[in-house]
Amino acid sequence: MSVEVIRSKLIGDVSHGFLGRRGGVSSGIYAGLNCSLGSDDARDDVLENRRRAVAAIMPGAALARVYQIHSPHVVTVTGPID
Repeated sequence: MSVEVIRSKLIGDVSHGFLGRRGGVSSGIYAGLNCSLGSDDARDDVLENRRRAVAAIMPGAALARVYQIHSPHVVTVTGPID
């Protein structure tokens, strides 16, 4: 099963993607595309999920990720964040 990438036309030509859980290798309670090293998921599975996520959105790019919270705060990403 391949990684599902949802794209918005409103973002235009900016490479982006919103990912669901399909296409990952994690199992159990983390089944699917778990990309969080902060979880108790197997590290090798998370790293493979991250590789798949990057390959699905922008092959060869560095991963940029943030910890999502629901607040009015904004984070500007200017490079890879691990």
